Amino acid sequence: SHYWGQEFKDFVASLRKHAEYEGRMLPSSWEDITFWICSFSNNQWQVEAELGEGNPMQSSFYLALTSRTCRGTAMVMDRRALP
Repeated sequence: SHYWGQEFKDFVASLRKHAEYEGRMLPSSWEDITFWICSFSNNQWQVEAELGEGNPMQSSFYLALTSRTCRGTAMVMDRRALP
């Protein structure tokens, strides 16, 4: 997820560093790693629908995490170790 109070360039730099680190174990390049970012993926004008209309197992967040292509999660923290 992305917190809008955080500098976006720092968020991107953190994800890049993570991808570079994880990419060392891949047969392909770190540039092939993708991230699903809920604040970009959810329709912010229809949050209730995005949250599964009361059924969390129908939410885009749950569906992304349980997708067969999901390999993990990342939490981006600031210098004070706050999300």
